[in-house]
Amino acid sequence: MNLTPEKKKFIRVVAGLLILLAVVYFVDLTQFLQQLRTLSPIYFAIMLATAMLGRFLRAWKWNILLRARGVEISTWQAMRMSLIAHFTGSWTPGQIGGDAYRLYALREFGKSKVVLSTLLIERYAGLCAVCFFVLAGLPITLPYLYQHSVWLVPVLLGIIVLVLAVIPCMFSRRFLDLVLGCVSKLRGSKLEAKLRSFYETLVDYKRHPGALFSFSVIALVEVLSYFVLNFFSARALGLDVSLWFFLFAMPIVHLLLRIPISFQALGIQEGCFVYALVVAGFSPAQGLAVSIVQRALEWIVAIVPGGLLLWLTPGPSPFESSAKQ
Repeated sequence: MNLTPEKKKFIRVVAGLLILLAVVYFVDLTQFLQQLRTLSPIYFAIMLATAMLGRFLRAWKWNILLRARGVEISTWQAMRMSLIAHFTGSWTPGQIGGDAYRLYALREFGKSKVVLSTLLIERYAGLCAVCFFVLAGLPITLPYLYQHSVWLVPVLLGIIVLVLAVIPCMFSRRFLDLVLGCVSKLRGSKLEAKLRSFYETLVDYKRHPGALFSFSVIALVEVLSYFVLNFFSARALGLDVSLWFFLFAMPIVHLLLRIPISFQALGIQEGCFVYALVVAGFSPAQGLAVSIVQRALEWIVAIVPGGLLLWLTPGPSPFESSAKQ
């Protein structure tokens, strides 16, 4: 059965709401509301600053890839486009609208394949960075996983193996030849020519090891800032929890959040936060409160800066550009 994108989005939203209701069922709502009332304005301001730092790091590393291939824009331009793209992508599954906007915004350079390759590398690098922190923390987290969630061990290892297996394939012409050789219908077609042309653009990054190294280091720092942000979310609600807990536990949570089950990880994020904090000795209500504060912050950072910049930026709407892509 072929489903339209609208129906798929509807199904994912419904799935997320059902999961969220299942999570809320185990929560004392009175305690949850009381916990939200303890929110510290000072810590929330620190959360906003940390979140914006993460956005700056994302724009900076993206600009490194662009400049390596001759797309010369300033760091501020990269930041502005990234914020508007984040605003646009918040309304579409998987931030697809944001990627479409960045492609459209840089159309004047005539290097759409280069821009598309940067977006692909950016997404994959973020996933690799999360996997790196999961692996780095396994000596600490593995005993807890075996005690509380042994089923998670093969799931996490399976995801990590799949992610790492892609690395040698991304920049290998032999891999593309192997894939195309297995699909006889593509041989000699226009689609094959386009795939080879794009893949050549991707493989060409092997000639820029310095840019890839700098990009990778910033990607690690960016992902690390997300875990620190989670820590500040808990501290904002007065939870006495160690930063080390978030540095070891949150990589697992963030890896699970990348599984496309529901729209914007609705319900999945709440369930993961509740479960992680319950394991740490807190109540389900406290875990849900941390997740809700985190989600509220994400929406503020996605909507306010990007929305204002979009309003102040002349030219076509990014929603129009998303449709054109």
